[in-house]
Amino acid sequence: MIQELSQDNLSEIIATNDTVVVQYSASWCGNCRIMKPKVKKLAGALNNITFVIADAEKFPNRDNWQQ
Repeated sequence: MIQELSQDNLSEIIATNDTVVVQYSASWCGNCRIMKPKVKKLAGALNNITFVIADAEKFPNRDNWQQ
């Protein structure tokens, strides 16, 4: 499963899933653009792991994200 992260739901996603993989990305990041389809493919193959894509441009102040 793959989810788009919103600032309000990171703690909830982590609390309600056994294993969570977060990909932090930005539209200007070449490596991020290369990895995004690979992460999506991996998410399709591993149904027991929750994958989250976090747009670093959408939420630049990561200090607000709960640990």
